[in-house]
Amino acid sequence: MNSTFDRSSAPASAWRIASAIPGRLRVRHEAIRDAGRAHRIEAEIASTHGVISAHARPLTSGLLIRYDPSAIAERQLLRILEEWTAPTAAKVVAPDDSAIPPVSFTIANGTLVLAAAGELAVPALLPPTALLLVFNSRKTLREAWREARSRRIGLPTLFATILMGTLLSGQFLAAALMAWTYQFWRHRHRLAQHRLRRELLPSMTQRSRFARLCVADAEVEVLAERLRPGDRIVVEEGEMVPADGWLAGGFAVVDERLVRGVAGLSRKEAGDPIHAGSFARQGRLFVEVTGQGGASRALRLGRELAAAATPPPAPFALNVHGEEIGRKAVGPTLAIAGLGLAVGDLAAAGAILRPDYATGPGLGVSLESLRDIGESAREGVVVRDPSAFRRIAEADVFLFDHVPTLGREGLEVRSVEPLDGVAEDDLLRLAASAFAGLADDRAPALSAACASRRIIVRRQPRADYRGPEIAIDDGGLRLTFRDRPARSSATAYVETPPELLVSAEGRPVGRIAFDRSTRPKATEALRALRDHGPIAIGLLSGRAEAEAGPIAEALEVDFHLANLDASGKVEAVRACRRRGLKVAYIGDGQRDPEAARAADVAISIGFDEPDPARDPSAVLVLRSDLAWIAGLRERSREHLACLRAVNQFVLIPNLFCIAGAFFLGFTSLSSVVVTNLGTLAVYTGLPRRRKRRTSAIDPARR
Repeated sequence: MNSTFDRSSAPASAWRIASAIPGRLRVRHEAIRDAGRAHRIEAEIASTHGVISAHARPLTSGLLIRYDPSAIAERQLLRILEEWTAPTAAKVVAPDDSAIPPVSFTIANGTLVLAAAGELAVPALLPPTALLLVFNSRKTLREAWREARSRRIGLPTLFATILMGTLLSGQFLAAALMAWTYQFWRHRHRLAQHRLRRELLPSMTQRSRFARLCVADAEVEVLAERLRPGDRIVVEEGEMVPADGWLAGGFAVVDERLVRGVAGLSRKEAGDPIHAGSFARQGRLFVEVTGQGGASRALRLGRELAAAATPPPAPFALNVHGEEIGRKAVGPTLAIAGLGLAVGDLAAAGAILRPDYATGPGLGVSLESLRDIGESAREGVVVRDPSAFRRIAEADVFLFDHVPTLGREGLEVRSVEPLDGVAEDDLLRLAASAFAGLADDRAPALSAACASRRIIVRRQPRADYRGPEIAIDDGGLRLTFRDRPARSSATAYVETPPELLVSAEGRPVGRIAFDRSTRPKATEALRALRDHGPIAIGLLSGRAEAEAGPIAEALEVDFHLANLDASGKVEAVRACRRRGLKVAYIGDGQRDPEAARAADVAISIGFDEPDPARDPSAVLVLRSDLAWIAGLRERSREHLACLRAVNQFVLIPNLFCIAGAFFLGFTSLSSVVVTNLGTLAVYTGLPRRRKRRTSAIDPARR
């Protein structure tokens, strides 16, 4: 097949190339001068697979792009930019488009320069500095006046008090520096969000923008957004799949761990589904497209993750959490500042007012939430609301709806029959090694069999998974593993699994037989869940007692309720909550949305295809097992502990500033410096590292 795909040629472009080296491209365009448009273009480029970072500079109309040349070419980046700035271009909203907009330092820089020059060299600059500070605080002053009229106090009242103290004391440099650091931390918060999304959520927040479309005997490069259902595309080994579809022919191996949450690589044969965001690992994929652009599964879920990872904005803090923490500190701060003014002077009161109680917690909560959302997503768990971590950690009762996942049985090795003098242990070791990297029920069964016999499984050189068999090289000897009858799919077996035939250089050397486990796979998962704190586990079933009772016994739950319709499940959830218990509901949120809404937190499992629009659950699980649940509970407990550590950690420098104002002669400038050192510690993750060390030393603290 001829191909018109060429990474080297670069088309003429309205974008001016300022500099270009492999992996780094700087371009200019008048469209960048508009800050809002620049932000959208930046987000569009950042959502492209292969792009490491994108930074727009409206002042210079420039855009700096860092990228991986092996994943995307310079000419392709220029084509995306041309499409975005074309008047009639059809644009797909990037998953990252909900990110915080760029931060402007223009006014903050000007105020800081004026204040520094006025205090240190030219006193005549102090009056215009004061006017600029008042002008920049007009929104704060209006809100503080509203608070005064309604007889309440909040951050605007505190900031207005600080401004009045600044005007009376003439400490303009401290005020300007405080305003500048606030902008600085907003900027660093934005950059950290982009970086963590790229590191933790690559397949969800980035997408392949180009596809090789099969046209007659040629391959034509097209934008993925222009693909239509029924188009046939080619995906080379190592590339990201650009659109949802199904494998049109042959065998292939796909890495879809980030889009489906499976435990390893997936072996595919003709007719199997292929999802956008997965990667071709072995074999050239011929995919018939079933969805594209905003219709892809990965992009839909990516928007959910991006929205969850972007904290709600707040007018007087980085986010709502920071504003809430800061608001709690307003009353005590004003009272202590009044005491400082009574026993000291205006400088002492100013030093007490300056500590920042909002920025550190807001920054810490946002970054901790993003890390935990990303880690969960890598395990196939999509957390749509960061507060779900707290609610899962605090849950007293886990109510499981009777979905098929609960009754699904695993596999176990029934027998190992060696032939031609081969040892049983060698057969098990080689089979476990061959299946180690696959999302296949036989992989854990073989691994468990080896563990029970204390057989050490060594990773073999790269296995060949293409075709109906698996082939590995063991010391120059080619070994193959094939189902009997032939089968390559990792889907669940309806009947007794077929035997696994092992051959060496085409000569049979043994067979391994499997059986269904006597207990559901979920039993071990629920046992592990109990290990992470005292909880009660219940089963809600719409089936008759004769069917629900045995599954409840096999799962070892504390109680079960049978013959429940949709309203009965809702009432069961509400009954637990009326008793003062916090309830986590685990079921199909698309089928039983009211039960999901009734719980303190809902985790949705059991669906064939996630549909966030129809599912109110705070957590969507892409996996077909329950092995994730204990890890999610533990991560939620650690998340809650880390947030408490962040809030407590921020108090240390701020309390030190108060003590310094009373006993060490701290000025407002001293307090600004010290409180920002505390925020820096939060930004670098110091509370998280300290919490992890404490947990390792004292497991009871977990």
